[in-house]
Amino acid sequence: MQQTIHHPRTFHVVTKDGYSYNCYFAKHPVIAAKKAFAQMCKENEADPLFCQKLIHFTIIESTEFSKRQRYNYIGMLIEHHRPVPITVRRKGQSTHYSLVQRI
Repeated sequence: MQQTIHHPRTFHVVTKDGYSYNCYFAKHPVIAAKKAFAQMCKENEADPLFCQKLIHFTIIESTEFSKRQRYNYIGMLIEHHRPVPITVRRKGQSTHYSLVQRI
């Protein structure tokens, strides 16, 4: 039986303002969108309300021989009153987060 090798695809992120973020490697565009949104929040830590409003951005596939397909996303950081328990599958440990990102 022959295994197929999945090479990561490359994506560039462009915001509504025309600002371009780094190149992200991911298997699917939604994974690249989550990475990009986390990077946007880290870069704008000085403005605490930046990630708590709707952020519109576009992911453009830039893999060689791709059709340069565009994917539009809206990201927002949601603060919960009670921390949300999240269990890590591999380690079986549970942690609690009060801020959860939605893409």
